[in-house]
Amino acid sequence: MAVAVIHVDADCFFLSVHARDDPRIRETPTTTPIALFQYNDVICCSSAARALGLRKHVSPQEARELLAPAGGRVMHAYWRDWPGPRTWYAPYQAASRELFAALRAAVDATPAAGAVIERGSIDEAFIQITAAAAAAAGMADALALADMVARTLPAAIASAVNLPVCCGVAPNKLLAKLATTRAKAPAGAAGAAGETRVWSVRCDADAEALLGATAAAKLPGLGSKGDALLARAGVRTALELRRLSVPELQALGLSAAAAELAHARCRGVDPSAVADVPPKSCSVTSWLAFDLISDLARKEHAGRGGPAVVVGGWLFEPHATRERTNSSRARWLLLALCLDLEEKIAHHVLAFGEAPTKLTLGWQGCGTLVTPGPGHRAGPTHARTVGLDGLAIFGRVRPGGAARRGVPFLQSAHAAEEMLSPETLVVEAEAAGCRLHAGDEYGGRVAALVQAAAAALAAWACELPPNQRIAQIELRAHGFVMRGGSVQRGGRLVTSPPQQQPTIFAMFQSERRQREGAGNRGCVARGALADSEEAQRDEVGASGAGASVEAGGGARFAIEPWDEWEEEGEEDEETVALEEAGEGFSGAEEDGRPEEGRLPPQGAWPSEGSSGASWPCERCTLINALACTSCVVCEAPRPQRPSSPKPQQHHTAASPPPPPPKRVRA
Repeated sequence: MAVAVIHVDADCFFLSVHARDDPRIRETPTTTPIALFQYNDVICCSSAARALGLRKHVSPQEARELLAPAGGRVMHAYWRDWPGPRTWYAPYQAASRELFAALRAAVDATPAAGAVIERGSIDEAFIQITAAAAAAAGMADALALADMVARTLPAAIASAVNLPVCCGVAPNKLLAKLATTRAKAPAGAAGAAGETRVWSVRCDADAEALLGATAAAKLPGLGSKGDALLARAGVRTALELRRLSVPELQALGLSAAAAELAHARCRGVDPSAVADVPPKSCSVTSWLAFDLISDLARKEHAGRGGPAVVVGGWLFEPHATRERTNSSRARWLLLALCLDLEEKIAHHVLAFGEAPTKLTLGWQGCGTLVTPGPGHRAGPTHARTVGLDGLAIFGRVRPGGAARRGVPFLQSAHAAEEMLSPETLVVEAEAAGCRLHAGDEYGGRVAALVQAAAAALAAWACELPPNQRIAQIELRAHGFVMRGGSVQRGGRLVTSPPQQQPTIFAMFQSERRQREGAGNRGCVARGALADSEEAQRDEVGASGAGASVEAGGGARFAIEPWDEWEEEGEEDEETVALEEAGEGFSGAEEDGRPEEGRLPPQGAWPSEGSSGASWPCERCTLINALACTSCVVCEAPRPQRPSSPKPQQHHTAASPPPPPPKRVRA
């Protein structure tokens, strides 16, 4: 065996993270069943809850009805209520970094030191064990070494970060991932941290037994509709799927690519290699209640809310009541998204040593329903990209450095107040927003993101009808480049010298020279404004976004949905791939409007009525809509339109001007 693969997956990752803060949650034979939910979707179930028949992706109300008779409970994921209620990602991201650091150290302490480790998601990894490493260790083959290494990992990781993991060992990634599912603690059993739970596929008979016990719908590549399609054909297991040919799978409704993939997967074939490739983007998204796009980025008080906070020169009105957030969401949401994106980018910088150079803003037009559900048709999607000086903004991020602060709600001065899921709420430790304009390192990062996103949105809004309403918004950071320093990559220390980020002006000049060299002088630069109904987030309609949950005393709070991270070996591969790649509103066709942050070529002033008419600010170089009389960022006045003087003809009385040319009839 030339190569073997170890799949490592944290058991009940999200609940395990909570158990580190609250030992009462850690599973024991006497622990009550627990389900963790975000917004309106259960994302993690304890083994005791699964023994009662509870599964993920049901509503919290359904989970309560099932668990209550057994004394179980339902709790919300970590969340914050400022500037409005949003799930808080940072505790899970920090635990993920600790998990992968412990995994790297544990592998390097074995004969497989330096093995390539691929991050499958926030809580799972693939490790490649080669025949060369096995030979050097005196092992019979790569599978033997992989099995030995896998049996050391659960105890080592539990000792380092107090998180339980399971391992699957097989000749390829597919079988290793399926083997991990078999290694999980059986329903109702307690999976203690450090308990050795490893399942190995050593021969063809083991692979056949594993595929015979695997539901066909769990094979990657079938998508969310695969279960229904296969059930219609009477196919239950991966082995039963083998009786269908590729044309027959296509006849069921699978695409040609999905049919080919399913045909190979049900036979245990997976040629994909283990590769340490960082995610290409970080994204955050949120629904809106058909709000005005102009309300998202403002420099003046809307006059409809309470006290405001100014961040990066832009004004936001935090949600200040216990009522549904729909009435105020647009006036604080962009700040909340930037707070979340800052944490995600900082996590990426710490994990991969890369900083972003681009920021894409996407929004979705209004569909048929404010709350997506059965019969809903989503509106068109649009995207636009601006430059982001990520190396300057995030170049100083360090472990344990400046970050968002807070204290548990139950330890705050407001602990006596009635609150939804108070045990997982984290509130600001100081006056809300004071650090965001105090000039410290963390506040500077948030302010820079706010400036980039708000300026682009405000300029974009000027190009749209004044009553343009939207149903969803996304911010996506991408175009990552290595920052100065070192980072572990594929078992080796990769060192990158500090890179000098080109100035925005230099980027404009370079692009202009390229266009002129290609003979495109006088053409307006094409932007990344996209119009496509297909490039939209699946999660918007999956959980019925837009509803609220009821707290005690009749108070209602709308909790913002988050990006789901799957665990327990039950994830839908298509959804995980979208989340890891940051798919959202990108990849659609351009509409020819100039991209924010790019100067049009000289002499490319469009006419007043042309599509996407705009003008470049001479002070900050931002591209503004032609309808704006001053720059939306620095408020510099719009320059005068360059005049085109008529060519002068020099002649004297002795040499009169030449007569006009004669018209020749064809």
